[in-house]
Amino acid sequence: MLLFQQQLSKKDILGRVLALEFACAMGFESLSACLAGRFKDAGYGDTQVAQAAAAIGGTLFLAWSIYHLFGGGAAHQYFNRRHDKASGTNTEVLHDAFIA
Repeated sequence: MLLFQQQLSKKDILGRVLALEFACAMGFESLSACLAGRFKDAGYGDTQVAQAAAAIGGTLFLAWSIYHLFGGGAAHQYFNRRHDKASGTNTEVLHDAFIA
């Protein structure tokens, strides 16, 4: 997510973009710990809480992988071109889709 934010942002606000991404990561980590604690207090076992977290993570991984394989995300053509300012031309950057 940070790559897209940085490529789509102006250079003078890149530090703010990094701070926003870090704040979101810390917020969601805190939220997941809070929810896991709530489920534990509600009587769910460690295994059930871990399986639920793994199911959510696996679903998100699968959805992003499908999106990437169909040309979205870092596989999008916009992010795979280099612009030469001197000549005004775009050149394709070739790489393996799974390394993006």
